[in-house]
Amino acid sequence: MKIGIIGFGKMGESIFKLFVPKSFSIQVVAETEAQASEAGHSWFKRMERAAKRGSISFEELAQKKESIRFSHQLEDLSSADVVIEAAFENLAVKRDIFQRLESIVRPDTFLTTNTSSLSIRQLADGLIHRDRFCGFHFFYPVPLIDLIEVIRCNHTQQPVIDCLVQLAKTIDRHPIIVRDAPGSVINNILAYYYVEALYILEDGLALPSRIDEIARRFCYIGPCESIDVIGIDFFKSALENAVAAGTSYPVQWKSQNSKKANSEYVFPYPLMFDRLIGNNRLGKKTGKGIYLYDREVQANDTMAFYSHKHPDSPNLSEEAIDQMITDRLIYAILNGSIFSLKQHMADMWDLNRGIQEILHMKKGPFSFIQDRGAEHIAKRFDQLAHDTGKRFHQNDLSCLKDMSCIR
Repeated sequence: MKIGIIGFGKMGESIFKLFVPKSFSIQVVAETEAQASEAGHSWFKRMERAAKRGSISFEELAQKKESIRFSHQLEDLSSADVVIEAAFENLAVKRDIFQRLESIVRPDTFLTTNTSSLSIRQLADGLIHRDRFCGFHFFYPVPLIDLIEVIRCNHTQQPVIDCLVQLAKTIDRHPIIVRDAPGSVINNILAYYYVEALYILEDGLALPSRIDEIARRFCYIGPCESIDVIGIDFFKSALENAVAAGTSYPVQWKSQNSKKANSEYVFPYPLMFDRLIGNNRLGKKTGKGIYLYDREVQANDTMAFYSHKHPDSPNLSEEAIDQMITDRLIYAILNGSIFSLKQHMADMWDLNRGIQEILHMKKGPFSFIQDRGAEHIAKRFDQLAHDTGKRFHQNDLSCLKDMSCIR
């Protein structure tokens, strides 16, 4: 099988590395001729050093030199069986790539996008053969997350889904099948977790390092450090796209005064966005975000920077604060998972496995609910809604009646 990869940035190169050890022919298309030349030269030099060390044989080196190509021309994808687009996250750029590809590739070539924030349906608009187009979303950092979303639309034919599921397994990744959302269904669930951390900061309950330390008790990475890696501006833009596209994340943006999000409830606008972006604190890339950075070492700012705490807020013990933060973060994940299940974004098993995989949790959200019982979960949601806000309100948990697929 011949795999085409468009883009050789951090995602494109990471995806490329998954296919190299397998028996694929690979055509990489970089943005410019210079980038293609540099990428090819660097990669084969690396393989030559590996052969000299004995990590690979010289026969394998010769075979890889024959089966791997780098260029900057889309026309070099004319014989590809599957094309994976990992170009710049821009709707117009990606649409242009796919519309050009239609006149280049074979009629039976499957076209896929690695987008993490854009709608597959919107990307497919303008394509003549939308039935062969699908999302194939890898998660960053690719080497650490063994998960791929196969994102289907109403127009996607079943053979495309079947091919991509098998392809994911061949490169030792776990595929889950999800419905088209504004980008990634799993990322939209993670957004509940990330934004809840912003609300916790605004409430003055804890500094970022404490929130992340508590979060790492049940998952491998904290929400504050995650947001800084993603980039504050990119994260905010992705959330706005989600609402505009129909939505799986119901934040009420300032510009939505007369427009309701498609949800039973609406999340308040996180004021932290304005404070961070207004101070050019966009994350690690600018040396300051939620954290302050000095040579990669992160530090908290003062509580005064983060907190919008009301002076009459009750004082809590350290133990009670830790428990409150734990519950708010975990139940934010449950909240997003239940919302996605109600919206039929994926089946319960795939949502459970997807969140467990991406956060490296011992158990997924629906396993957590099953262990504690839906009645207990409902009561805790009610208490959080009373104490914290209506975003935790759950008036219908009938979707949890049949959890047999989790056993």
